[in-house]
Amino acid sequence: MRSDGRVLNPRRSAAKPQYAALDVSNEETAVHIINGAGATVWRGKRVSDPDVLTAALQRYAPDLVRVGLETGPLTPWLYHTCKALGLPIVYLDARHARAATALQRNKTDARDAETLAQLVRMGWYREARVKSYATHTVRHLVGARAQLMGVAVDLSNQIRSTLKTFGLMAGKGAGRAFENRVHDLIAERPTVAGIVEPLLAAWRAVRGQISVPDRRLIALAKGDATCRLLMTCPGVGVIVATSFAAAIEAPEHFRHSRSVGAYLGLTPARHQSGEIDRSGGISRRGDRLMRTYLFEAAASLLVRVRQDSALKAWGRALVERMEFKHAAVAVARKLAVVLHAMWRAGTPSSLGPRPYEALVAEARRRRSPRSAGVKRTEASPPGREQSHPGLGLVAGLEPDRAFDMVSSASRRMVRRSIGPTAETTTIRR
Repeated sequence: MRSDGRVLNPRRSAAKPQYAALDVSNEETAVHIINGAGATVWRGKRVSDPDVLTAALQRYAPDLVRVGLETGPLTPWLYHTCKALGLPIVYLDARHARAATALQRNKTDARDAETLAQLVRMGWYREARVKSYATHTVRHLVGARAQLMGVAVDLSNQIRSTLKTFGLMAGKGAGRAFENRVHDLIAERPTVAGIVEPLLAAWRAVRGQISVPDRRLIALAKGDATCRLLMTCPGVGVIVATSFAAAIEAPEHFRHSRSVGAYLGLTPARHQSGEIDRSGGISRRGDRLMRTYLFEAAASLLVRVRQDSALKAWGRALVERMEFKHAAVAVARKLAVVLHAMWRAGTPSSLGPRPYEALVAEARRRRSPRSAGVKRTEASPPGREQSHPGLGLVAGLEPDRAFDMVSSASRRMVRRSIGPTAETTTIRR
């Protein structure tokens, strides 16, 4: 069998329909075309370029039904370009493709392409979703920031390790305090300074570059309504909101909000075979960085966020029964479910305070002459109106004070209406 583009059997090539698969590498892509009976029509290699691959498929498979493409670094570029050129291309789930190709005794690119073509013909695959270029841009921006943060931490740890060898302790602290402390320690040690100063200069340069993606992410979150909506949830900031929006891309991709936890690998993993039935740990599927950020947001909600909420109370109750990390993972899964439910419903979180813009608008409305005749009862504090507990604003009150009053009133309303499981009521809303 030659790979020069020659049709192997004209009779087989005339059979309809036709299926194809691509096994992509950096330089060349293995192409395999089969007919409806599974017989090979044409196979060969072409340059990994969408125009070249599309021309080859349209020439040797004029009645093409589907083209299978496996997961890889070049997949988004090839998928979107070939789709725009009119190819009926499908994106194969990597786990299904790996399970099929693992059965081969001799693994080659040509055999992998043939196996993928048979999968496409029989339909024994799960089609995965390819994200848009805009989503990939945000995801890579968050990834670049995480990479810079990791490099800065590695450099600071290397500096601390070097100083400890000579009996010098940098102590706790980061940023400018850490840099000043290191300079004081190596001021009278020229030998150690010759080792540490290059590391310190690299650490300073990396920390200076971290602010670049930070500013871009902040500007992105300010200009995106979805990110502003997600940030109304306690514990969720710019990084978590932008990462979650990029990971999910659209709330319509998930029929149920609880499926988001499984998609991000935050649900328990289970292994059952015969008498063995073992369940423990999480599946760790999906976006690892998004899973890490959700865990950090859950830990922040349990430890740093002062505002009470039913979700925080539920998480603190878990901390009393199990380890903190296990409880934080459970809260992270609940948090992912709540964020998706908020996004799908288009409503702010009921677990936290109302958005600042809504509070200012409500305060201005209550300053109008219509609110001058509002009656107050003795049970109400001076200056507070007897109204819905979630709208405890005062006519003429400053927005910051109104923000605090709404927060406390909302907490009372959540406790009465939701009870110990805030996330379930939020999802139904």
